[in-house]
Amino acid sequence: MSDARRIGLTIPVVGLISGLVLAVFAVAWFAAQAQDRQAMDAMRHTVRSVVEANRNELGGWVSDYAYWDSFIENVVLAPDPTWIQGNIGVYAHENLDVDITLVVNGSNEPYVVSVSEDLSLAEPLLELPAAMVALVLAARREAGPVDQRPPPQETFIRLHDRIFIAAAAVAKWEEEAALPTRRGGPVVLVYLREINDERLAVFARDYMVRDLALAGPGAESVGGLALRGLDAQTVAHLVWQNPTPGTEFLRSLSVPMVVIVLIAGASLAWIIGRIRATVGQILTAHEALRIARDEADRANRAKTEFLAQMSHDLRTPLNAILGFSEVIALQTFGSDAAAADRYRDYARQIHRGGDHLRTLIDSILDVARLDAGRYELRPETLSLDAEIATCLSLLGRMLESKSITVHAPSTGLSLTGDQGALEQILLNLVGNAAKYTDVGGTIAIEAQRIHQGTSIVIRDTGRGMSDEDVARAFELFTRGGETLGMAGAEGSGLGLSIVKRLVNLHGGTVRLESRLGTGTTVSVFLPDRDGADPTALGDASDVAA
Repeated sequence: MSDARRIGLTIPVVGLISGLVLAVFAVAWFAAQAQDRQAMDAMRHTVRSVVEANRNELGGWVSDYAYWDSFIENVVLAPDPTWIQGNIGVYAHENLDVDITLVVNGSNEPYVVSVSEDLSLAEPLLELPAAMVALVLAARREAGPVDQRPPPQETFIRLHDRIFIAAAAVAKWEEEAALPTRRGGPVVLVYLREINDERLAVFARDYMVRDLALAGPGAESVGGLALRGLDAQTVAHLVWQNPTPGTEFLRSLSVPMVVIVLIAGASLAWIIGRIRATVGQILTAHEALRIARDEADRANRAKTEFLAQMSHDLRTPLNAILGFSEVIALQTFGSDAAAADRYRDYARQIHRGGDHLRTLIDSILDVARLDAGRYELRPETLSLDAEIATCLSLLGRMLESKSITVHAPSTGLSLTGDQGALEQILLNLVGNAAKYTDVGGTIAIEAQRIHQGTSIVIRDTGRGMSDEDVARAFELFTRGGETLGMAGAEGSGLGLSIVKRLVNLHGGTVRLESRLGTGTTVSVFLPDRDGADPTALGDASDVAA
């Protein structure tokens, strides 16, 4: 390859890798920025929610106490200092987290003032500041119907350079439809809770807010929260240090990013070295495509052969059924006793043909379900000796008719599997052995534990199979002896195909060994459900594949 052509191939590769590296870095940066914005929005939402919850809580308390007949009787009509101190003074400080309690008469004068001992004001609250007067007036203006609980008015107030959450509500009778007054107007209960460093520290610790603090109304605060009064003017700002998880993550990736750049450079050098091999890989891929095409053609031919064989195997017993039934229906041989015997024999032939046809259709449906993945296993613990006994009982008539001797010593083994599938495996294998074993032959069934699983071996002294038949034994509609034109190639040719699929469904393997004239040996390995060695039968997986 010439230098000019090599450079021409290298430039696009260099550009592609460089672009990919830059794209990765850009995506990472934008993702980090988006994560930082999400974290900032989440923190702002958290702070706002907790502040609003505190304000609403204080409003709920002031509304409850203002709508209480005992409050009207002991504070508005006839002020009782002891009652006031025990119920809305010290009690509110200790139980409701209230720092200042005020009761304001109709002249906007606080005639009850209770201040927490922990709070030291620069001067006593003999007169209400303008912001608190506005709060009291708002409570009277928004008092609502006299027969309903007063809605609280909530806001933030700056008092003596301190920031408070303030809530106020008009005093109302619980039952009477009249508004109690004092000094010419409705009485208003006011609660104030200071936003101090101690409360901010607790709040910051509970909600993991870093560097939470109060700042003045003119403070610059990116992502902070403005605390506004009733006039919508900012009283103060809550500010904090926003989390930056995306940026911090990028910082933690600085070393890996350098490594990525180095790897990208090494990859570029490697790719340039692989350019010459590309043509060879393309040729290899072309050859693989040709092989895949040949495999597809073979599969298509196999499908055609499958349909032809299935048509033949279904038609043969069906023709017998139709022919014999027609003879019986038309009473072709008359109606005497001799004809009746022939008709009974024909009926038996019809029954055998129907039974054969049902067995063939069941086998085809089993293959279809297995290939479609719709055969559902129901694993349970099974006695292998019991399953072998069941199989031999079902095949007893065939074995007796050919005087076949069966050696099946007790194994004492149990395994986990689907009972129906295991019975079908044994029936097909032992049935095949009986079918292709001559009169007076022998069948041996052995089993043992190996490699975290169970090995089942079935040997017969039958006619055996050629190497070509062994290679095709697990294909659909393949009968032993077909390639040699043996007359004994009976059966549907589906048994071993079903065995292979059921064994594979259990995660096992099956292997077949046979020689003409010496019999056949089939070895099945079924692994334990908790895992086993899939190569327990050596190259069995190659035979079963």
